[in-house]
Amino acid sequence: MKPLRLSLDAFGPYAGRQELDFADLGDQSFFLIHGPTGAGKTSILDGISYALYGQTSGGQRETRDLRSHFAAADTPTRVTFDFALGGKTYRVERAPEQQVPKVRGGGTKKQLYAAHLWELVDGAEVPLATEKPTVVDVAVADLLGFRASQFRQVVLLPQGRFQEFMLAGSADRQAILQTLFQTGRYAALAEALTEREKALREALLAAQAEERQLLAQAGVAAARELPERLEATARLVESRIREQVEARQSFDRAEAALREGKRLEEALARIRQLEREETRLAEASEARAQALAKAVAALAHEEAQEPRREELRRTIARLRELEPKLADLERARKEAEEAAREARRLQVSADADVQRRDAAGQEAARQKTLLHDLRTEAAQAQGREGLLLLARQKRTQREQLARTEQEVQQATMAHDAARANLEAAGQAVQEARDHLRDLLARRLAAQAAHLAQTLKPGEPCPVCGSEAHPRPAGASADLPGEPELQAAQAGQDRAEAAQARAQKAAADSASALETAHRRRQDLLEHLGEAAGLDPGTLAAEEARCRKALERSRQAEASLPGTEKALAEAEGVQQQAEAQLAATVRRQSEVALLEAGAQARIKVHEAALPEELRAPGALAAQLQEVDKELARSEAGLRATHEARNADQAAAVEAEAALRSHRARLEASRAEGRRVEAEFAAALEAAGGEPPSGETPVPDLPALQAARDGAQARFARAGEALGHAQSERAALQRLEASLAELEARQGTEERRHRAAASLARVARGEDGARVSFERYVQGALLDEVLVSASERLRRMSKQRYALRRATAGGDLRRAGGLELEITDAHTGRARAVSTLSGGEGFQASLALALGLSDVVQRHAGGIRLDTVFIDEGFGSLDAEALDLALRTLEELNQGGRLVGLISHLDDVKARISARLEVTPGPGGSHARFRVD
Repeated sequence: MKPLRLSLDAFGPYAGRQELDFADLGDQSFFLIHGPTGAGKTSILDGISYALYGQTSGGQRETRDLRSHFAAADTPTRVTFDFALGGKTYRVERAPEQQVPKVRGGGTKKQLYAAHLWELVDGAEVPLATEKPTVVDVAVADLLGFRASQFRQVVLLPQGRFQEFMLAGSADRQAILQTLFQTGRYAALAEALTEREKALREALLAAQAEERQLLAQAGVAAARELPERLEATARLVESRIREQVEARQSFDRAEAALREGKRLEEALARIRQLEREETRLAEASEARAQALAKAVAALAHEEAQEPRREELRRTIARLRELEPKLADLERARKEAEEAAREARRLQVSADADVQRRDAAGQEAARQKTLLHDLRTEAAQAQGREGLLLLARQKRTQREQLARTEQEVQQATMAHDAARANLEAAGQAVQEARDHLRDLLARRLAAQAAHLAQTLKPGEPCPVCGSEAHPRPAGASADLPGEPELQAAQAGQDRAEAAQARAQKAAADSASALETAHRRRQDLLEHLGEAAGLDPGTLAAEEARCRKALERSRQAEASLPGTEKALAEAEGVQQQAEAQLAATVRRQSEVALLEAGAQARIKVHEAALPEELRAPGALAAQLQEVDKELARSEAGLRATHEARNADQAAAVEAEAALRSHRARLEASRAEGRRVEAEFAAALEAAGGEPPSGETPVPDLPALQAARDGAQARFARAGEALGHAQSERAALQRLEASLAELEARQGTEERRHRAAASLARVARGEDGARVSFERYVQGALLDEVLVSASERLRRMSKQRYALRRATAGGDLRRAGGLELEITDAHTGRARAVSTLSGGEGFQASLALALGLSDVVQRHAGGIRLDTVFIDEGFGSLDAEALDLALRTLEELNQGGRLVGLISHLDDVKARISARLEVTPGPGGSHARFRVD
């Protein structure tokens, strides 16, 4: 971040507008803010800090106290700050909540706190965040990469805060490090590890519960009982397997008999089908032989037409000799036609060029008129924008007035209700007090009777001392008891408490009513005559202004297009005129071409017979002869192909018949073999052998025998399945228990590892250093390395900073204590023992080191500016020289360094200065470079 321009209005000691342009420094990057005490040097830094974060540079002065006491009442307080960052330019502006003069009438009104952030692009303000200060705060923090507290440790090093970090207690230093470096996330990580350890412990307990559940499912008390159960189940499975094997053998024999019976039936059916197919193939072979005889006769007829085909070939040859002459004639005719067509096209083109030229001229005139109208409309954009803003403000304020009227009504009703409640509460208090006084009076009256009951003859009265008691008081039936008195006292306390609440509610409602009246009055005064207008009227006016502004903006957007359209229309007009001239020249050339083509036509027609001169006559005659020859040759080819096809079909039919008869004989042999196999299978299954020459199997009986065997086999399989399922379930339980045991071992190891990590992160194991404290210690060491490098130069290699190690326990804040090492004594001591000048040197070095490290850990963000607001009066001449040399080194690489001091010795060392001069009407500041 590099400052460009700062503008202060009625801010601090600056009464009017104080503008500071940092470009006035030229090439100087090390400058002094100089002036007497109280002149307003620190207010410059307050302005920068307030513009960016809404806070002062030290974070101590209240922003409501920043308004200049010298400022006129009509000058509002405002701070505007332009700065460069990452190659871009930004502007931020803030105005605090303040009283400003009313637009109409006398008095003042409250102006709310407002903030704005823009990016400056070619001098124009592009909004990034407006109106809401909290939104601007977030946007600035995102841009710079720092919050306000970090910014004061990195860019603005405020007065009186140098020694804050060095002399702070370790607990305070821990809080500072946690804020600057956001180390709280490391504590969150330790908490996450603790939660992880807890989750793993719960998972381990769940695994143990699962093991107990699996043992209960197995019906055993312990895993060692499972093998005995598994052995008994295995014996049962073996018995069921033997039963199933026997049933399967019976089923297989019945299945084989049924299968062979079906095969025999299929073989017999196949033989019958092949016998029918043999008859069909014999008939087809006879038909193919007859078709072949007809094809041979047709081929002989076509071969007898060969003389006619030869005559047609000679005619075609004669006609083709005339084709070149006819082609010359056709070319001449085509050239003549093309010339005539071109002449007609050129005439159409010339007419179109004339029309295009005239239309372009009309369009150019129309665009000129439109351009004038658009420029007139666009010129009103700025004024219409102002009118729209005014209309929007009136409409918004009128809506606020309507809401405020409702608030006044609600506040009035609430105030009336509060007053009624207060009156009722007062009456209740009076009644409670009267009731308590009555009870106390009755009790006092009954005390004498109570005392008389304790008197005994001959014993003195505890009141008068007399031993004679001639007329003792009688007992009273109206004596209040202690519970009744306590209840009355509690009732009075409740009534008084309710009265106090009612009084507070009445006061609050009165304040709310007064505030609502005040807001309504402010809005009425600001609206003026517009307060009486209907909100719809104001909304319509705003819509009218918006439409007018939209017309102007549309006109602005249309200007480039209209200017382009005008240029295009004028270009089209010029182009059409040039094209028309070219077309006229081309018309003359085409007329000459057409005349030459007509002369050649007459010469070529004389060289051809009259009947062939017509276009297409020769081609038609040649085509007719070609067609006749083609038909004759095609007929010859077709009869040849038909004869060949019929001959192949006849041969194929005969071959198919012979092949089929071979298959028929093979099927009959297969049938005899299947019959023998069926008889053997039927005998094996215990059935009766078939009778007759061609036995037909009894398939329903075979199917019934097979179904019975299958049912027995299914029952055996079901019994086996039950036994196997029981064994498999036990095996799965055994495997699950083994897997669960292994998983429990894994869970235990993971839990032990997570527990160890959580304890280490919390600082309960090992070096007993929490993760967050370890990171803070490392960051502090990094700060001290950078700070010690500068402190050694300022102290002529005598002093350096380090973290105290004696008794260090980084779990506690004590692990962040600082001490100074002294090269003269070779010993370390507390930083609080440094003298004033030495303490300033150490504090300055520590502040600069802290700035370096915070910036280093800010995600690569580079801040090119540092302001140091601290007195140098505690330093002698030599120490001052060393300190200034150290600060001068900061401006290497283009870094802007600004110091605040009233010392003349510092002024003499620095040629570039921002001089602040106080006066009776406020202070003034200007840059000066000697």
